[in-house]
Amino acid sequence: MIADFHIFASTGELRFTVQQPGLTEGREFASLFEATQHLRHEQPENGGWVVIHDEEGHLNRIPLRLAT
Repeated sequence: MIADFHIFASTGELRFTVQQPGLTEGREFASLFEATQHLRHEQPENGGWVVIHDEEGHLNRIPLRLAT
């Protein structure tokens, strides 16, 4: 199964909250770079997707896979 990781962007407070599959609490980061670096260490073996949500409800869905 391919996992979806969710990042919620809060521009007013300049924070990015990462929600991982199977966890009820999110983890906050000060930048999108830090959030995606964290997800790269957590990625499942078969990859996955990152869904980025902004405050206006827009979504961006991008693949999460490290180059080999």
